[in-house]
Amino acid sequence: NMVCFDSDVTCCIVLNNNCLDVTSDPKLHNTAHSFDDTLLLLFQSDKRITTIFSKDAVLPDIDNILLHDNPLIFTALNYIDVPLGFFCFYFGINHEMYCRIPQFSTSVNNIIGNYRNIKYQQYMTQCMERMYQHDSLTGLYNRETFFTKVKEILEEDPDTRRYLICSDIKDFKLINDLFGVEVGDAVLRKQVQLMKSESTDDELLASRITGDKFALVIPEDRFD
Repeated sequence: NMVCFDSDVTCCIVLNNNCLDVTSDPKLHNTAHSFDDTLLLLFQSDKRITTIFSKDAVLPDIDNILLHDNPLIFTALNYIDVPLGFFCFYFGINHEMYCRIPQFSTSVNNIIGNYRNIKYQQYMTQCMERMYQHDSLTGLYNRETFFTKVKEILEEDPDTRRYLICSDIKDFKLINDLFGVEVGDAVLRKQVQLMKSESTDDELLASRITGDKFALVIPEDRFD
C-alpha cells in the first residue's frame, strides 16, 4: 500500500477531482488555489477507493467517522504551490502518530506531485509527436510521415496487395479566391470525412500531401 499505519489509525486521501488529469499543466492548474466542486476519495486506511463526492460533504462518510469521537486532523496536500487535496487522520490519542503526520503528508505530496508531472510530460510528448506527424488542418498524416508509414507496412506485410489512390480538388484555388480561405478549409475537411467514411481506422492510411492533394493507401480487398 502507498501508506502504512498502525491498525488503530484511520486516514484517507482526498484529491481534487481533476488533479490526475494528464492533460492539465500542473504548474497552471487550479491557479485560484481552491478545491474543485467535486473531490475524489482515493485512499482510505488500507483500501484503495475511487469515490467522487461533493466538497460540501468534506468526507463521504463523515457522519459515521464522527461517531467514534476521535479528533479529525486535516493536512493540506500541496505541490509547487498548487492544492492537490488533503489528508484526513482520525484516531485516538497517539503522540507517536501525531509526530509522523508531517512525514506522511510530505511523502504523499511528492508521490502525487511527481506522478502528475511525469504523466503531463508524457502527454505533451505525445502531443508534440502528433503535431510533427500530422497535418494540423485535416488531422491526416503529413507527407513525410505518410511515406514512412507506407514503407513500414510494405516491409511488415509485403504479400498484401494495396492500392495507392491520389486525388486533388478541381479548381480548388478558385474556391479560395471566390469564397475565402475558411470555406476552402471546410472543403478540405469534408474531403477527409468522405475518405474516412469509406475505411475503418485500421485500414486508413491517408495523407494530405500538400494543398488540396491527398494520397490514400488501402488494401485491395476493399474494392472487391
